[in-house]
Amino acid sequence: MLASTTGTGTGAAARVNGWARFAPGLSAFASYQRKWLGADVAAALSVAAVAIPVGMAYAQLMGLPAVTGLYATIVPLVVYFIFGSSRQLIVGPDASTAALVAAALATVGATVGATEPAVRLGLAGMFAVLAGTAALLGGLLRLGFVANFLGKPILAGLMNGTALVIIMSQMGKLLGFSLHGDGFFRQVIELVMRLRETSLITLGVGVATFILLRAVPRLSPRLPGPLIAVAAAVATTAVLHLDQRGLAVLGSIPAGLPMPRLPSLGGVALTTLVADALAIMLISYTGTILPARVFSAKNRYEIDANQEMVAIGACNILTGFFQGYPVAGTMSRTAVNDLVGGKSRFVGLFAAACVAGVLLFLSGPLAYLPSAALAAILINAGLGMLDLHTMRWLRKVAKLEFGLALITWLGVLTVGVLRGVLIAVLLAIIELLRRASRPRDAVLGYDAGRDDFYDVTRHEDLETAPGLLIYRFNAPILFFNADYFRDRVRAVISEAPDGVDWFLLDGEMIGGIDATAAERLSDVLKELASRGVTFAIARPSAQVREMLEATGLDDEIGQEYLFANVRAGFDAFRQRPRESRGTE
Repeated sequence: MLASTTGTGTGAAARVNGWARFAPGLSAFASYQRKWLGADVAAALSVAAVAIPVGMAYAQLMGLPAVTGLYATIVPLVVYFIFGSSRQLIVGPDASTAALVAAALATVGATVGATEPAVRLGLAGMFAVLAGTAALLGGLLRLGFVANFLGKPILAGLMNGTALVIIMSQMGKLLGFSLHGDGFFRQVIELVMRLRETSLITLGVGVATFILLRAVPRLSPRLPGPLIAVAAAVATTAVLHLDQRGLAVLGSIPAGLPMPRLPSLGGVALTTLVADALAIMLISYTGTILPARVFSAKNRYEIDANQEMVAIGACNILTGFFQGYPVAGTMSRTAVNDLVGGKSRFVGLFAAACVAGVLLFLSGPLAYLPSAALAAILINAGLGMLDLHTMRWLRKVAKLEFGLALITWLGVLTVGVLRGVLIAVLLAIIELLRRASRPRDAVLGYDAGRDDFYDVTRHEDLETAPGLLIYRFNAPILFFNADYFRDRVRAVISEAPDGVDWFLLDGEMIGGIDATAAERLSDVLKELASRGVTFAIARPSAQVREMLEATGLDDEIGQEYLFANVRAGFDAFRQRPRESRGTE
């Protein structure tokens, strides 16, 4: 009986631990400390003050009702509280994700005529559900590494291009008219040609809002600049009745919390949305993992990349079902949380409650919010995305990577954000394959002082044994670099000044070989044998040994030429009888 009770308790504990790993927020209630409450509430108020105007601005960027920005703020904050692994990350509307969704909606609209607001709202929700489902499955399959495909150069180009697209898309609204040009450069031309249509009232409100957005953080970083700027714009519009003098405002904002609703496709085929949804998922997850890593490192705790993928997937799925649009982790609002001193993941939950309170009790004043003020918020966000420092740094230290960043940047501006993302992903894959297909290698020499082997081109006074060539290949040997490996073996042997009796391959960096590589290695063995050169391997990995045994190459090489380390091979060569060298 006692054993049965113990087993049940152990099983229950295992289930609790399992749920805690899948949904870390479930254990947050038990560990919460009351002394954190004041700091968490203060941080939540600051986060909500920034999130409310920003969420509505990003909804405007996508051509959606402003209230959807508030829905897309509340839901992910609650969901991330449950599933996220970061104690500080704030999830919600994000500039790059919003720009991508706006481009996707424009593409679908141009293709099938889906331009009605209700259809756009349904499609935005469906994009969130599809992107979220892809992320959720990716996280469960432990594919969190996909964010690494967008390296720093490509992210810099993508963010800079997206920033200019966002800024240009709002310049017309800042001046009092709408730009209809398709693409960044056409909008630039249209803007210049229509400058005479500028509304001075609209421009004045927009510029004043922009100045406040830039000035408040400089005067006091803890003050919510977007809230102050929006409050000033709303108050000015209401008091001076600027909405009756031609200033465009949001109009009535429906009060109340979002209700669950299945996103409507509006007659659009689901398969039409899949490719765009995958691009949105990639950008959403990348935008989530970056701030999560930055602030976890700053505050000395670990996050789980796969759990973050699950979390952002769940956030997007539920946001889509609650009349929202795709969301991501946000650097700026997470920075506000960190700056004000939030202590726990409850900041997000409290911030969601603040936004919900605005929807329930303060939606009336939002009707006076000028569209120009939201345009100023987006322009300011776009300027914040510009990263010229990274471009200059890349130009200085890595010309090739600077070129990749520049191509991505120009791709976003010329063929659009969506195609720019695809270009960025394609470039990342091409660069990965290029580096993997032609990895670094080196001929090694012995340093007696440090008892180790180093690249002879980088270190002086290294000891070499005449007739012995020690070669290191810094990558697994696979189908796409097997020919390169064979060619490099031929090249380093032909360049050896004293001739080669033994060729010792340092296998430390060769994590594995595939069938194609095994075939090429067999060719190398035969070619070296025909020249009277002995082939040996030092430090072969377990996977390499398995392949050698499976193909019989271990016997072809000879067990006596498989060494535990380079030093053992080096000593074995020097201890060979002098007259036997070159005749093995």
